[in-house]
Amino acid sequence: MRVGIASAAWIAALLAMGFSARAQSVDALDAPPPNLAPASAHLAAILSAHDVAVGRPLGRDTVVEDWRFTDSGMSGTLHLERSGTDYHSRIMRGPFLEEYGQQNGHRWHRDQNGFVSPTTTTDDVTFFSQQVNEDAADPKNDASVAGQTQGADPAYVVKVQVAGSAHPEWIFYDVASGLITRVEWVHDGHRLVRTFDDFRTVDGVTSAWHVHDTWYPRTLDDDYVCTSMQGGVAISASQFAQPPSAPFTPYSQVALTIPAQMYDDGTIILRMTVNGRGLDMMLDTASPEDIIDEDVAKQMGLPTYGSVDRSPSGADVPFETLVRTATVGPLVRNELALDAMPFSFAWFRNTEVVGVLGYDFLAGNVFKIDYVNGTVQVLPASSFDSNDPVPGGLIYPLDFDDGFPFLSVGVGDVTSGNVLLANEIVHTEFFGTFLAAHPELFTGGGAIASQNLPFANNGSFGKRVAREWIAQPTSVHFGTVNFQQPNVRASNEPLYLSENRAVDAALGFDFLRFFDVYLDYPHGRVIVKPNALFMRVIHHA
Repeated sequence: MRVGIASAAWIAALLAMGFSARAQSVDALDAPPPNLAPASAHLAAILSAHDVAVGRPLGRDTVVEDWRFTDSGMSGTLHLERSGTDYHSRIMRGPFLEEYGQQNGHRWHRDQNGFVSPTTTTDDVTFFSQQVNEDAADPKNDASVAGQTQGADPAYVVKVQVAGSAHPEWIFYDVASGLITRVEWVHDGHRLVRTFDDFRTVDGVTSAWHVHDTWYPRTLDDDYVCTSMQGGVAISASQFAQPPSAPFTPYSQVALTIPAQMYDDGTIILRMTVNGRGLDMMLDTASPEDIIDEDVAKQMGLPTYGSVDRSPSGADVPFETLVRTATVGPLVRNELALDAMPFSFAWFRNTEVVGVLGYDFLAGNVFKIDYVNGTVQVLPASSFDSNDPVPGGLIYPLDFDDGFPFLSVGVGDVTSGNVLLANEIVHTEFFGTFLAAHPELFTGGGAIASQNLPFANNGSFGKRVAREWIAQPTSVHFGTVNFQQPNVRASNEPLYLSENRAVDAALGFDFLRFFDVYLDYPHGRVIVKPNALFMRVIHHA
């Protein structure tokens, strides 16, 4: 089970898992390792010895390495080529191939279905096996020497209080070598342990060729073993460039209408058939992946490829699965990878929504949503190769971030490129970071909802009060469309896609319903054309 020592990227998976294992007490979580003796070295000397022990590349800072691993029961391999901060990794987990890369600061990700998107999120996957915790050397953190272990192979133990973290980390530096051999940190109310061993030196750099994570459900342990490493090799810069998406067979070369249920709040339900069973799936532009409820996946006998799908306590564990053939009306999609996780709710008496069709479903074709007539069409991507494929349509470029579609929207005289296209959100909402930066653009008040939301930051865990209210921005406009003083939702709660990207707002159904919406993901854009409702309500207002 991959999880970063000092990263909050695991929060979504954590909330979905709902492990029922009993958490440890706060005293146990914060207690130093047992039986420590006074240390014979100060912190500066320990960090200096560690820096010397790790070493520096003798030649060019490049490396090619291969690993085999087991992650929550699923076996896989990792191939990495790196030059300085540029890199390209290929990760096989069972039958699923993912690729990550970066060139000149531009980061990208190719997902299990072969679609490629730029991304601002931290890549916790590629470098998991090579993570060595350097938090003690970070001046933002408080570090102190707690003591040293006794017996064979003694290690200095450094206590690190990471800025913003509720619990300390404990980092073990081998006395003889200066290398880090163990790290203990807190996750989900439990103390986890990462160990490093089988150290080898390649091109002047010493690193562990074996890394193991011990989880509180031991079935979720991770184990990484390096099988090959070469340093100082020549690697072409083209290796790190963002590749195109894998070849994808379009659903159809003619326009097709697919069966859809469309509701007054904008919710769109598509009927997907797998192995003769009909599944009601929500169409969601703001979902970067396709999802199926894990209980449904198990009932249907969909493959887990060895991944653990249930913890010893009986709690469900998300896993990746594969549908060989799925149909949505006349559409046929082969080899569709989905994330199996808890996702199920009764929409109406005869409609149980058991999944989401998002970026991977939408990325290969053009989809037209007609809110007035309640239909969804699939259009050939080739028919949108021109610069003006929809007469009278307004074209807005989409900035994809790991499958999340962002567009530029103006509020008053301020324009934000961090507005998420979110058809399943009923009311357009502006979030805390944007409101804090531009309070003068909004009027209105009076809390309409207040709730406690979980949050995580660098390993800390707690709750904060999120307050929502109806606000009236001076105007909301995108392109030539200008809505004067519309009612929107506003929240004091910030929303971050990554440490490098705050989500300023989510553009929802209350605005989109005035348009025929063409989701032209193959050409990186959305096209909206005013519909009859726009002409009746907005045009004549």
